[in-house]
Amino acid sequence: MFALDVKTDRRASAFEASSHLHAVDASPHRTQDKPSFRRRVPRLNSPLDLLQLPVGIPGEGSNGAATNSGTAPAMLRCTRVKIFTGHEDDVYALATFPDGERIATGSVDGTIRIWRLEDGREMKKWDVGKMVGTLAILRNGIYVVSAEGDSPRGDFDKTVYWQLWVRDAETGRVVAGPLNGHTNAVFTLDISPDHGILASGSIDRTVILWDTKTW
Repeated sequence: MFALDVKTDRRASAFEASSHLHAVDASPHRTQDKPSFRRRVPRLNSPLDLLQLPVGIPGEGSNGAATNSGTAPAMLRCTRVKIFTGHEDDVYALATFPDGERIATGSVDGTIRIWRLEDGREMKKWDVGKMVGTLAILRNGIYVVSAEGDSPRGDFDKTVYWQLWVRDAETGRVVAGPLNGHTNAVFTLDISPDHGILASGSIDRTVILWDTKTW
């Protein structure tokens, strides 16, 4: 799982598994008064080590089997409700629009796509020609911000220039960009509450703050 986002009502999320997107019902079916789930993870030597960690639901083993230790109470049960198909390679980026009715996804296949959650229909597809590492939705769904570049192919010390782009969510027109500065893959974007600052985080060990007020 490379990308995860949860709708504001906390009832559904969408995440990546290979080139398919799975929408799941993530309602809290059973909780305890004092949840005590905690998982110890090994030391990470590179960002790719994250992909090797066991993934499971609290209270279940990494393969989905229930545990008997009693130390990891079941807190959440996810039920797959929909599959979105279209991407031709791994999906690294996912963002939910504020209206809760659409999601945007970005993939190694060099495309950004916008989907309607109700029926899984692909509404828009933008061919950007580069790997998409992360996405963010800006100004109440008006703009889609993306980080794009060539894959570092496991070498996180070499220089691989990545750029940020801002596109109109309806037309795909480039509003701002390319925004240069990062010298390796960018997998994190976040926006300040007033939408005036965009923060990007990269494997190049830098965080850059961008002024969005001129867009």
